[in-house]
Amino acid sequence: DRQGHPLFGQYLAGAPNGILSVRFQDGSVMTYELWNPVGEKPTSVTESGPSWKIEGHHVVTASEKPETRIVKIIETWARPTVLLNVTSIGDIIFDVMGIVQDGGVSFERPTSMEVIRLGPDGKTAESGTVVLNTTSPPTLRVDAGQYRIRFNWVKFGQPNTLYDGPVNAEKG
Repeated sequence: DRQGHPLFGQYLAGAPNGILSVRFQDGSVMTYELWNPVGEKPTSVTESGPSWKIEGHHVVTASEKPETRIVKIIETWARPTVLLNVTSIGDIIFDVMGIVQDGGVSFERPTSMEVIRLGPDGKTAESGTVVLNTTSPPTLRVDAGQYRIRFNWVKFGQPNTLYDGPVNAEKG
């Protein structure tokens, strides 16, 4: 970065479907849609819970508004897991991607997700595997309740494919 601003190749500016993910020194993460360069955090979900965090684990409460129920996660190296709290039945879009470096940098979507629905006592009420479309974010209908979700990948998180960003000798 230079003076607190992230730097990246100019050829990426305006790239359709390109997303720049920046982790700042304070640990916060900001994503930028390259076709609309305004930093934003998803407004459809909120992370809650204690002040400590498990790397790659997201505690998400689904919005009441059906048009904004999106779980959006972009990870650079930690395989994400989700504790999802849903207060009413409805559709949720799972826009989950991992950055893979394998002869170039690309995004990978999970091939499936393991879903555990918790009962009122916090124990497993039901569980199963949901096969996902790897070309677009899937939309799933869920009942009210609490869910634990783990994603399955082909390359993301595997040895020699972890993306750690460009090396830049300049300090901002």
